[in-house]
Amino acid sequence: MLTGKSILLVDDEAGIRRLAARAVAAAGGESYGAANGVQALVLLERFPIDLAVVDILMPQKEGIETIMELKPRWPSVKVIAISGGGRLGAEEFLALASQIGADATMKKPLSFKDLVAMIAFLLDHETAGAAVSSSRWNETFAAGGGAGQGVFRAG
Repeated sequence: MLTGKSILLVDDEAGIRRLAARAVAAAGGESYGAANGVQALVLLERFPIDLAVVDILMPQKEGIETIMELKPRWPSVKVIAISGGGRLGAEEFLALASQIGADATMKKPLSFKDLVAMIAFLLDHETAGAAVSSSRWNETFAAGGGAGQGVFRAG
């Protein structure tokens, strides 16, 4: 499913990085982990990354800043923004992430099966800079039996 693909997992929670890395490996992909946006940008400089999963609330360089730097420098890298939202809830943060270039968003707590399905979907469907419609995701994702908590930015 993810054979030959490199995924960057950016989250300050080591447990989430570890579980996501296991899920990516089980699907045949390779992953790199970063605890914040500063580390993520260093890894993007060093390794060819196909997709980045970026948490929004992190220390040092949070996800919104990271996405804002990542997309202009590496436009071919797909981005999935994730957030539990802290006290405010995830919706506002994830809506902002979509506005600044995230290709898809997911709320925490994550289903790692759903995360891998979304990664595979984004990497299998070239969008040439256009957003993938939520109906296209829902049709494909529903066929796979996922929970459907993923949302694509409107195109």
